[in-house]
This record gives sequence, structure tokens and C-alpha cells, in this order.
Amino acid sequence: MIFKKIVSYSLIVMSMLGLVGLGAVSVSADAIATTRGEVTRGVTDVGGGDTGNSSSDLTKTIKNVINILLFLIGMVAVIFIVIAGLRFVTSNGDANTVSSAKNTIIYAVIGIVVAVMAYAIVNFILFNIA
Repeated sequence: MIFKKIVSYSLIVMSMLGLVGLGAVSVSADAIATTRGEVTRGVTDVGGGDTGNSSSDLTKTIKNVINILLFLIGMVAVIFIVIAGLRFVTSNGDANTVSSAKNTIIYAVIGIVVAVMAYAIVNFILFNIA
């Protein structure tokens, strides 16, 4: 019984630390993208190019929408993981509650992975086509 509690607390702490690390990765990727945009804009301004590119505006809009959706997905997933962790800890050995909490955690982590993969694919397409 004590071993189960230690494992459950460890899982909760590791998942929270992993999500904090995921937030750091997404922030650093966003900072890199912002820096790249500023450098590109500076080069375009110096070269006398067209700064009112509608394709660039569409790309920025799509990127902003994707960033907002990724943030919301991450926030919802963290909430589900915390709720599932609380259900797991307070299950008192009930097999149905434990199984439901484990499934919730697994599905939340899968959702985060799918969202990060979608983010990577969209950024790859936006940077390589535009």
C-alpha cells in the first residue's frame, strides 16, 4: 500500500516536471521563431523589399492561432493530469477508480504528444513553404 502511494506521488511529480519542461521547450521555440522573424524583417527593410506581404501576414496569423491552441491544449491536459492524480491518490484501492485515473493520465499525455507533433508539422510546413 505504501509502495503504491510512493509510485503514484512519483508519477504525479514526474508528469508535472515533464510538463514544465515542455513549456520551456515551447517558449524557447517561440523565442527562436520571433527572432527569426525580426531578422527577416530587418533584412527586408534594409533591402528595400515589400514589407506588406499578405502571405507573411497569413503565416503569422496561422502561427498565432496554432500557438494559442497549443497553449490551451497544454493547459487542459495539465488540469486533467492533476485531477486524475488526485483521483488516483484518493481511490483507496478501488480498481475502477485507479483504472479510470490511469487512463485519464495516459490520454492526457497522448494528447500533449499529438499537439506537439501537430505544432512541429505546422511549423515545418510554414517555414519551408512560405
